Amino acid sequence: MRTSRSWTAPQALAAAAAALLLAGCAGPGVAESRAGGTPDGVELPVGDEALPVVVDVGDGTVQVVTWGSSSCLPVATSFENDGDRLTVVFEEESDGPCTADFTGTTHTFSADTVGGPVPDEARIVFAPEGGEETVDVVHR
Repeated sequence: MRTSRSWTAPQALAAAAAALLLAGCAGPGVAESRAGGTPDGVELPVGDEALPVVVDVGDGTVQVVTWGSSSCLPVATSFENDGDRLTVVFEEESDGPCTADFTGTTHTFSADTVGGPVPDEARIVFAPEGGEETVDVVHR
């Protein structure tokens, strides 16, 4: 009985590429979850204005929708609720090239992370050099 496996060069290359891809994928950061797509009622922006969308789900949970390439997802690295404004800091997950598609990514923050009533305003920061936006929170 043979216990070792011989790999062909293409198989070894594919396995190495898959390992690198998985190693480069960060989790959702401080968010409870991160998923491609948008919550019900949130549409892709029209024109050049791709502002983040912040949704108060109503049970203390907050969803933040960011826009961009599906292969270079932002990771939430900080979340703060000072009672007057939410501040969420995102960093890009990938240093490599990104696909040229444009889609929404929904980051969900649990009521425990939100830590209290959801204010009417949110400041979304894209670090280190992506700028920031202040947007109104959509309350459902």
